[in-house]
Amino acid sequence: TIRNYMIGKTWPWWQIWLTLKPNLKCTKFAQYKAEYEEKLAIAEKHIDGAIAECNKVKDAHAKLEDEKAEVSRQLESGGDIVRELADKNDKLEKAKNDLEKQVDGLMSRIRAE
Repeated sequence: TIRNYMIGKTWPWWQIWLTLKPNLKCTKFAQYKAEYEEKLAIAEKHIDGAIAECNKVKDAHAKLEDEKAEVSRQLESGGDIVRELADKNDKLEKAKNDLEKQVDGLMSRIRAE
């Protein structure tokens, strides 16, 4: 190997290879594999907490959606109640006007007699 190195160090392609080899990912596969396995182990440790947190957020979202639907229903039904009250108010106004006309008619008849 020393003999090959001494012969190769003057060979231009060998010099290019020696400069490129440390930067190639395929030569550092074991290092990258170890890093990713470590990251995977950390992720697996924290996955239960993340799932629990996700479920908590989903529950809160569902609760807020229910509240939103309830408020929407109340607003829609509230509009119906307002219309019903307005209709009742109009009916009462008409009844009041009819009674006032009858009272005025009776008062004029009384004055006439």
